[in-house]
This record gives sequence, structure tokens and C-alpha cells, in this order.
Amino acid sequence: MNMQFKLNVNVLSATRGVMDGGQKYASIIVAQPPVDTQNPNQRGVDVMKMSCEYGFLDTYKGPLPADLVLTGVMKRAGGGKSQPHIIAGEADTRPVTGASKAEK
Repeated sequence: MNMQFKLNVNVLSATRGVMDGGQKYASIIVAQPPVDTQNPNQRGVDVMKMSCEYGFLDTYKGPLPADLVLTGVMKRAGGGKSQPHIIAGEADTRPVTGASKAEK
């Protein structure tokens, strides 16, 4: 059993491909409001590239960019570290409140 987590983010794009030799890869580009809003050296949103399952584009058929709830797991990375890996995505169906309207 894997530990899973949920992320509420704006997915800007999704890309997948096959390298020479047949190895498949996939990634998504996500954006979220900045965590540190007091940082004078940053403006705008945090944009991040995340690995995802090759079948992500098969399971999520909606338009992009879109607000999605992503399901992820932690995968082992080099040097004993870990990184998030997205295994599924679905439309964000949370009701839009006054505060979240102002963020959009």
C-alpha cells in the first residue's frame, strides 16, 4: 500500500513521449499561489514540473489549463531523497467561495 496525498493546483499543461529504446515518460506543469507572499524577490505564481503516470492524458480528458485535484505518491529519487509522482487527476469540484473568486 502506498501513502497517497492530494494536491489542489492549476495544471497548465501535460506532456508525454517515448524515448529511443522505448522508455516512456510523462510530466505536468502546475501553478499555485506563492507560499511566501512576503518575499520581495518573487512575484506571481509558483510554477513547477512534476512527473506523472504516462496514462495521465488518457484518464483526464478535460481541457488544460484547469483546476484539478491531483493524487500523488512519493517516489525514490537520487541521494536518498524523494519526489512527488502524480498518479491521477480529476476536476476540482469544490464550491467557489468569495475568497477563492478573488484569487482567480
